[in-house]
Amino acid sequence: MGERNNYYRKGANEYTIELVGEKMFLLDSMTAQTVNYMQLLGDTSLAIFNSPMNNICLFDWTTGKEKLKINLHKEGPNAVRGIRGFYFQSKDSIWLYNEWKKELYLVDADGNLKEKRHLQDLLYPIAKQLYSVSPFPQTNVPIRKVDNKLVLQGMNDVISDEVFPAVTILYDLNVSKLDIKNPYPAVYSNKNKINDEWNTFAYRQVPYTLNDKKEIVSGFPASDSIVVYNMNTDSYTSVFAGYSEETNIKPYVPTSRTATQRNYLEQYQYTSILYDTYRNLYYRLVVLPKTDYDLNDAATQHKDLAVIILSKDFKKVGEYQLEHDQYMYINSFVASDGLCINVFSEDDDYLKFKVLKVTKNEK
Repeated sequence: MGERNNYYRKGANEYTIELVGEKMFLLDSMTAQTVNYMQLLGDTSLAIFNSPMNNICLFDWTTGKEKLKINLHKEGPNAVRGIRGFYFQSKDSIWLYNEWKKELYLVDADGNLKEKRHLQDLLYPIAKQLYSVSPFPQTNVPIRKVDNKLVLQGMNDVISDEVFPAVTILYDLNVSKLDIKNPYPAVYSNKNKINDEWNTFAYRQVPYTLNDKKEIVSGFPASDSIVVYNMNTDSYTSVFAGYSEETNIKPYVPTSRTATQRNYLEQYQYTSILYDTYRNLYYRLVVLPKTDYDLNDAATQHKDLAVIILSKDFKKVGEYQLEHDQYMYINSFVASDGLCINVFSEDDDYLKFKVLKVTKNEK
């Protein structure tokens, strides 16, 4: 049984990963490299949200130079503030999300406010919902549009005896109604203590990716499995997609700041799940435990990162541990060049990515 379980975790060794280069984007003096939200626009542009300046910067993918800056208004009738993320549909249609007010704004490239949608009135506790959810967009938890619906994902909101924690909103733009999907799986078993037992951004915030079948593939950070929600059939499938070693991720009730920090450093954490439309593969990133560190030295606390490779039907076909670096792993996406993962740049004038190419092993 142990050998079978070991094989189950390791999967097939059909693919490997190699570092093929770096992508650098030149920043101006008003744009920092610490970015929490970005969107790749086809093969031509990378859009990032520059929170301190309340603007969206578009960079040419080939040259790495800025080609457009969309300034969002802070005052007046077109004011949009408190933005957590965006969906760049076109220059005339850019959806923005205000996480605190739970509002959607539609603006154009000149920052003109065209629409405002209030989601708060449709959510628990105001609305009588069975589930509670609080969208929290990041690069690996993107805002996406499927047909007439916006996909907004994040973590649970208010928890009580009457409501269950979930992570996904499907907001119908045509009728201004929403559905709540993706409740937490069994590993988060004690729903009334989920806020106490699971670190907010390490384990409650849930990355996802969309594939070409209108399926939302979610990687709950504490679970070895991924959850596939089919929007057409309104059905769920859970599939093993775990690391080759036993992860044994457990809930934790914090007793002190130091103990909380140690718990985070010494546990596994599943982060981004990414669909590669160019190669019809999935990549699941996993942050590995840290055992040798100094709590007084942040430089010793950078955790290593591994990539789990899944086939189009979610079979495990490879795994690769990346070389040690300071990864900003929430900023990960797939381009035609390969898997791109944000890393810290010694030169603050640049936003830097490692580009990794997945290749099939020769038989």
